[in-house]
Amino acid sequence: DHADFAKRYADMDGFVAQQFDLNLFHPADASIVMIDETGLLGLNRQPLAMGLLTGKYKGQAQTYGEGDIRSSGADWMVYFDEKGQPKKVLLDLVQDLREILTSSGHSLAQGALAWNMALSDRTLPIPGCRTVAQVEDNFGVIEKGPLNSDQMEAIDVVMRDTPFWKA
Repeated sequence: DHADFAKRYADMDGFVAQQFDLNLFHPADASIVMIDETGLLGLNRQPLAMGLLTGKYKGQAQTYGEGDIRSSGADWMVYFDEKGQPKKVLLDLVQDLREILTSSGHSLAQGALAWNMALSDRTLPIPGCRTVAQVEDNFGVIEKGPLNSDQMEAIDVVMRDTPFWKA
C-alpha cells in the first residue's frame, strides 16, 4: 500500500507488481501514478469495498457470525462501523454513483470494476466472490470494458467533496 516503498524496488529483478487497496472510496492515487511511471502492475485488493459497491447492502441491520471481520473493530475496517454495519455515508454514495456506474450496461459491481480498469491499463482488480453468479458478473466487465472519460468525470464530480476521496 506504500507507493514510495514499491518505487524503491521497481528496478529489482523479479519485482513486477505492487498490491494495494483500490476502489471508489480509496482511489490510491500515488500507487496509480507509481505503477504507470515504473511499469509495475497493480494488484488491487477490495475493488468492491467489501461488497458495498455491489449494492448488496441496503442499509438494513445485518447480523454476522462470531469472528466476522466486518464487526472486528479493526482500525483498517473503514467501510463498516464498530457493530459491523455499513457506514451510511458510503451507502448514500453508492446510490449517488449507481446511475453513472451502470450507464453503459454494466451491473453495479461491473461499474466499480470498470472504474478501476479506467484508471490505468496496469491495474488488475481482485474482487472477492462467494457464488458462481458473482464470479460470472465480475468477469462480465471484461466484455464491457472500462468506464469512459465522461463517466470518470461524472464520478469525480460526485466524489470530489467527500472526506476520503483522493486521500
